Amino acid sequence: MVSVGRRAALCGGLGLLIAGAARAQSYAGGPLPFSIRTIGGIILRTTIRWSGDRRELAVSHESETLPHGSEADVSATTRMLVSRATAVPLVGTALSAHGEGRGYVGNRRFPLRIDHSVEGKHLRQVVTILGYDDRVFTGDVARLLFQ
Repeated sequence: MVSVGRRAALCGGLGLLIAGAARAQSYAGGPLPFSIRTIGGIILRTTIRWSGDRRELAVSHESETLPHGSEADVSATTRMLVSRATAVPLVGTALSAHGEGRGYVGNRRFPLRIDHSVEGKHLRQVVTILGYDDRVFTGDVARLLFQ
């Protein structure tokens, strides 16, 4: 027969083991194809990927090579989309911007950091979610950040 004290210690140890595994949850996914229609009418093909853990989950959105002269159109459209989807305003120049604050990931709010840049002929946006605590992170949730 196991004593009450020993049973409590075993249950407590099992609880710590389960909690530690939950805290160590990591997420990774992609590449996920995605397309955006810009304000100027360009169909831009992009790719979404994500990786990280419950402390910081980075979701990146990167384009194929941009058509000549489309940088301003692509930047304006994608800045507007990510800001609207997350409710985090971006500040900076047309080709390089960032934002920080509590914003939406799907239908929940989390602290977010957003980096947006058009470098050379490529768009790159990264939304870093701080403290993401859902069991899974899906492609559907990733798409919601950029549309």
